[in-house]
Amino acid sequence: MDYTGLFPSFKVDRRLTEEERSLQLKQQVRLDVVPIYQAVVVRMNSTYLETADKFYTWKGRLTFGMILVLTMVGTFFVALGALAFASVHWVDLVDWSELRATHLFVILGCLGSPLVAACVWGLRREAFRHTHYPLRFNRKTRMVHAFRYDGSVLSANWDELFFTLGRGNRHNLTQSWDVRMHVLDADGVTVRDTLALGLFAGDVEMVRRFWELHRRYMEEGPESICKFVEVFMPIAEHRETFMFGLRRYWSNFVGSPAGYYLMAPVVPLFAIGRWIAMRTSKVPTWPADIEAECAIDANDPFRRDSRDNPADLFG
Repeated sequence: MDYTGLFPSFKVDRRLTEEERSLQLKQQVRLDVVPIYQAVVVRMNSTYLETADKFYTWKGRLTFGMILVLTMVGTFFVALGALAFASVHWVDLVDWSELRATHLFVILGCLGSPLVAACVWGLRREAFRHTHYPLRFNRKTRMVHAFRYDGSVLSANWDELFFTLGRGNRHNLTQSWDVRMHVLDADGVTVRDTLALGLFAGDVEMVRRFWELHRRYMEEGPESICKFVEVFMPIAEHRETFMFGLRRYWSNFVGSPAGYYLMAPVVPLFAIGRWIAMRTSKVPTWPADIEAECAIDANDPFRRDSRDNPADLFG
């Protein structure tokens, strides 16, 4: 899993690198690729395209991992505490050598506290926050609005943003890539803010195809991408159900039979972590001024959202 941008945070207040310049994705340059939507599009119309964030697809895996470690640590200390309690109350207290369990409990407690703190910190990266961090591309106003991971909202002009391919960690032993949008200073070279579009992958071509979906929408209109978006995520106003989260996880392995069978034992566990993360988080709500700016025409022929999905698609 590539958590670059969530931790560590994207580096800002710095100059663009030569690699970022060489890998720039320009708004006016059409790529000769077939756009993909990767099941992160929330809704689309003639006014805006809204997608989920980079971490939405795999949300829950970190939560499950942190809860598992906390459970193991908690069980260990409860057992050790019971041993310490027994040693204090049932042995001859004159023989202080018998209190080794109590000493061990205190020592391990001091050593285990940083681990517990780290697990709680990791848990908080997904749980008790937002269910997802939407990005909204308004082609009429030429503005991009995006939820930052602290819950605030970034608004920037589409034509002034600097888009480029960005390196993440070595996900699954391969270099991970995403599309990053930089807000530049007036000098045109200093990065003041950075967010990523809603996909990371080890295949650069896949990332470029995902970028092209956004570029064509903004530059050529919704009619240019309608045929490429088949399903819309039903997460704009409600938390997802457990069954939806489970099926959404399985969809990550479409086209990868090996990954499907390899992950079969743990995907239900990750889905439990996803459900916990979603149930403890709140659905993001756009500020009133952005909603007003993104008003949709009543008879918009390109209005699409989860109501247009096939019946019983996600249970």
